[in-house]
Amino acid sequence: MEERRERPVSRHAERDWITGLATGKAARERLMEGALPCAVLAIGLAGFRHVNVAHGREGGDRALMDVGERIQRVLRLADMDHPFVARSGGAEFVIMLQDQASAAHAPVLAQQLIAELNRPIEYETRGMHLSPRIGIAQTRSGEMPEQLMRRVRMALEEAMQGDTRTIVQSEAGRLDEALLDETLGRHLRHAIDRNEIAILLQPQFALNDGRMTGAEALARWDHPQFGTFGGEALFAAAARSNFVLPLSRYIQRQAIAMAAQWPSALGHIRLSINVTAQDMASPDMADMLLDMVKQSGFRPECLTVEITESALIAELGAASKQFQTLREHGLKIALDDFGTGYSSLAYLSALPLDYLKLDKSLTSDLQGSPRDRIVVRAVIAMAKALDLEVIAEGIETEAQRQLIEREGCDYWQGFLNAGALGEDAFAQYVEDQQAARAD
Repeated sequence: MEERRERPVSRHAERDWITGLATGKAARERLMEGALPCAVLAIGLAGFRHVNVAHGREGGDRALMDVGERIQRVLRLADMDHPFVARSGGAEFVIMLQDQASAAHAPVLAQQLIAELNRPIEYETRGMHLSPRIGIAQTRSGEMPEQLMRRVRMALEEAMQGDTRTIVQSEAGRLDEALLDETLGRHLRHAIDRNEIAILLQPQFALNDGRMTGAEALARWDHPQFGTFGGEALFAAAARSNFVLPLSRYIQRQAIAMAAQWPSALGHIRLSINVTAQDMASPDMADMLLDMVKQSGFRPECLTVEITESALIAELGAASKQFQTLREHGLKIALDDFGTGYSSLAYLSALPLDYLKLDKSLTSDLQGSPRDRIVVRAVIAMAKALDLEVIAEGIETEAQRQLIEREGCDYWQGFLNAGALGEDAFAQYVEDQQAARAD
């Protein structure tokens, strides 16, 4: 059986194996190497997790395939001039409109897409119901690709959070950088004081038996004026106001305190928290974390500390000593987002590590060319030679899960089983998982 359905005609023609659309990787390459589109629509499916639960992975794949077909049908009927369509990841899609005439039609197109995607999908005599949401951003003069995609992403996140606004358009000047720099630092401080930053948990699973073994703590800030900030956007806002270290320690403290309240049935679940380069630059980082653990009552042997590969650690020797102190107290250390930065080999040789986390860009390469797969296999083999366990991130399909299992990964996380969940949703998910395994 072929691992992916692919018939490339250009370097941008890499295809998503489920929908046949371009991949998120191809979309990013198109943005970085070509002229900016005149408008971008980001489409999310708010009800997709329920589809996976009710109909299984096969039903979820069928729903994604149907959504891709419906999007293309709407675009054909709208007679757009060569729109670019991709499945950007999970249950999300992106449409790039290349000319001004099409861009002016974007709000109407969004309404047509909502109407089409709201129709139930027939599957095994039952109907699957999705909740489509759309974010729209028109390109501004002088805008960089990452600024455009950030605006459309935030517009989509705002739409995903609401019950009534299914379409959110990024307003002109809404994310003006000068305004952000002036206000976000003050707002962020208030958000921390008021506990307005939510801690989310993304489950992690063992590949050998499918059991849930841990959860990574992530953060989300629902700003009343600027919309939702996920972790990456949240820390970017903090960096502009020199507030990264207080934010990082707040998230660490809240996550550890939350995990300390888990019932005894979750005693085997590991919690993973992230540390930043600013954390590592602080000489009391290890002492601060150990104090958080002690005050909370959480078991240190169930805590993993993750440092991203892209973090710029100035003093590797000092960082190594801090990590070694944490390991002596039972904590584990993971190198996160491996494959996205330039410090990989230096970090692997200098830091005392327990886990290597493959970035989703690497795990997606397993479905790419033979050359891509060779690179990923070499990375996994190197990790095993260093006695590291390997965690694959961004797993969205059963085919990907089977591939990483075949290549020797130990654990995985991704939308295939669960995205980032709030505390109550996580507790319910765990209960459902335990009930399913008991059956």
